[in-house]
Parts: sequence; C-alpha cells; structure tokens
Amino acid sequence: MGNFAENFNCNFMDDKRYLNLETLGFYMPNMFHLHIRGSVDLSKWKEWDKETQCTFFHEYIHFLQDIMTSTGLYNIYVNGEYLSYATNHVYKLPKGEFERPITPKHGVDNVAYNIAINKFVNGQIGLPEHVDVNNFKITGKPIVKDNIKNYNGQQINLKKICIPFSDNGNFRLFRLGGYHISESMAYLAEQITYGNPYMAKSPNYPYCIVEQLVDYYIPQLSDNKQFLFALCDLAMNYSHPAKVLVDYLEIIEKKGIYTKWEDIIGDFISNSINVSGNGNTFSYIDGLCEIKNMAIKSLNKRFATIDHYLLRKWINIIIETAFEWRKNDPLILSKLVSGGQLESNNVFNDFITLIGTPLLSNSKNETFFYNSIDKKLTKRKLACITAAGSIIYIMKGFNDCDLYEYCKADNRCVSETCETKPWKKARFLCACPFGHLWYGWKLKEYFPKIN
Repeated sequence: MGNFAENFNCNFMDDKRYLNLETLGFYMPNMFHLHIRGSVDLSKWKEWDKETQCTFFHEYIHFLQDIMTSTGLYNIYVNGEYLSYATNHVYKLPKGEFERPITPKHGVDNVAYNIAINKFVNGQIGLPEHVDVNNFKITGKPIVKDNIKNYNGQQINLKKICIPFSDNGNFRLFRLGGYHISESMAYLAEQITYGNPYMAKSPNYPYCIVEQLVDYYIPQLSDNKQFLFALCDLAMNYSHPAKVLVDYLEIIEKKGIYTKWEDIIGDFISNSINVSGNGNTFSYIDGLCEIKNMAIKSLNKRFATIDHYLLRKWINIIIETAFEWRKNDPLILSKLVSGGQLESNNVFNDFITLIGTPLLSNSKNETFFYNSIDKKLTKRKLACITAAGSIIYIMKGFNDCDLYEYCKADNRCVSETCETKPWKKARFLCACPFGHLWYGWKLKEYFPKIN
C-alpha cells in the first residue's frame, strides 16, 4: 500500500487537460494557473458572488493538491525531469529545426519509467463518447487485477483497479486512477463548504466517483462527506491512490466505523509504512518530505539563474510552509473545507495570507495573484511557471503559448507569432516570460518543426 518505487509520480498533465471558457473554471497542474469564468475583479475575492467563490474553491483545492500531496508533488517532479530531458535532447542536435514530439526512451535516467507509471496510475482515460457522464452510475465493487510490469529490472505489480458500470445495459469497466480521486475530492470540498444553491451540479463522472464507490462498501458512508474528503486526501499521498483508496475502504467495511472519522484517519496515517523500490521503509510524513524535496529541486532547476531568485524564493516558501502545516496537522485540508465559506474561514485566511494563490485569470483574460511573501515578485515573473509548462507542450508537439491571451489583455506587444510560434520571441532584453525562458535555456537557435 506504499510507494512502490523511488521515482514515481502521478501526472495530471499528460495532455492539455484544461477546459474552454464554457466551463466554470480550471486549474492547470504543474503550471500554477487557476482560471474562473466571469469578469470578476480578481483582486477582491471577498466581493465575488457565492457561485464564483465556490468555483474558485474547487480549483484552489487542485492547487493545494499540487503543492501538498505526494501525487501533485510527483507531478511537478516528473514534468521537470521531462523538461530537462527534452532540452538536453535538443542541445545534442544541429542548430535549426528539430522534430517533435520528443519522447524519452527507456534507460537509466528513469524519465520514460516515470512517464509510463504516471500514465497508468493517473487513470485519466476517457469514456466512450456515447456514455452519459451526467447520469453515470457505478454498478459494483472494484475488480482488482494483477498487472506485473518490469521497470529497469524491477518487478512491480501495478494493480488495475477496474470499476464496473452499465453502458446501455452492457457490462463495462473503467480504470480508477488519481484523476478521479482528485476531482472527487475537489467536488466534495464544494459540497462541504458551500453546498446548494451555490454550487453547480457537476457530471457524475468524474466528480462523484468516490461517493458512488463507497456505497458498495458502507452505504451510509457516502453521506459523511468530510470522511470521504479525508480519505481522498490520504489516498493522494501515496503512489497508487486508487489502490490505497480501495484498501482503506475494505478495512472500513471489515471493521465498521468504530470511532470518530478523524480518529480512523489518524489510525490509518500512524499505521502507514511506505516501501520504496529498494525495500527501505519510511513513515507517511518522511515519504511526503522526500517527494517534496524532489519537487522543489526540480522547480529550482527550471529557474536556476539569478533573475529567477524571487520566483525560487516564492516556490520554496509556499511548498515548505504547506509541508510544515501537513506535518503538524495531517488533517489541515479537512479543517480547511469544514471551516465555512471563505470570508469567515480562518483556515482559508491562513492559506490566502501565508501561501496566497497561483496565477489567477478570468474570462476577460485579466490576471492577478495574491502574494504576501515578497511584493517584488510580480505576476509577470510568476507567469514563468506557466511559460515553462508551455515549453513542455512545445516539446510534446503543440505550438501555442498559454500566456498569449493574457499578454494581449495586458496590452503587451503581442502578435500572431506569440500564439503560434512563441519561440521566435526569444531575446535577451524586454522578453516575454516564454521568450525569456527559451533564450535563457539556450534554445534561441533551435526551433520546432511545424507538423
């Protein structure tokens, strides 16, 4: 039930996952970008209507998953390792045009190994188009299947957690993964903190998967949304969240709800021992600490030069602060969601004051972020994280920069080139975040082939 390899991650960004402007909001993992629909003044969150606050809170939970859970931190790490691989791959090529996508090959550097396990454990495989996601219904307990894989000479049983559902009367299965648990957790946060009438009804798939699943273990458990939220949060702190969640549900079914749910979660945490790929054991918090250090090191490597000092400082403070809160109180996120709506939520006040937000945007493409760490860190400098994510996309075969519309709304000097060939903006002085990174990473004389 623990981490089955040292280099393991759950990456929620295998493809461009964020949604269009018809959605209420989205969060872009690893890119630290949160979008909410509407034209609200981003600098005055206390004045937002309740529906907007509720949407923001859902996406803010995803931000906290990024910096406070093992799966989120591993996601940061694996993207950083891919970025290093891709840029080093380009450096070895003749200057000029290079082919994409850049796909790591299996070898001693573990980059391809990370990606392969990530794709499996994430479980973000779409349902057939004809399946009604709004009325989606699980029809039974998971079917757990052995799935032996050989990664760099190490035998790992990546168990498949297959969930049955009915598709027009036909028996079908989908594979449960971190994606479903992540979305269920954020939707549970909405329900606990806001509930009706402020929250919009979301499709059953993927947002109600955990609530439906527990009905096949202890039916009344689905009404205890705080317990379910804590279970999701706990599962997200292991390298195979779906397997861990099912393991804990089986324990609860066998023992029953024998005491307060907070004590049950506490027992799970105190009795959890992670096992690394080399057979060493370590505690729940030690495992999270190791992953946290890997993520910080990866981000520091992305932004290693003196001009990114303030950004590195911000990254280190928010992740280290979040880790210390988790270390001192494993139920800190549960206390956040049970603390009431945001204006009167003391725990949220601590988060927004001491950690702040990622880069925020609205439907007018305005941007802002809450930052009390160092006022010299502007949103333009913070946007380098999103720009780095766009460069990852470029290496995978996309052509656009995700900052284009925001630069345009800020009346920056933009052109069609920024949207379709942003690498041409690389220069030493007065560069945009994307161009600054492409130049600083010594990629100026390389450009991707347009397929």
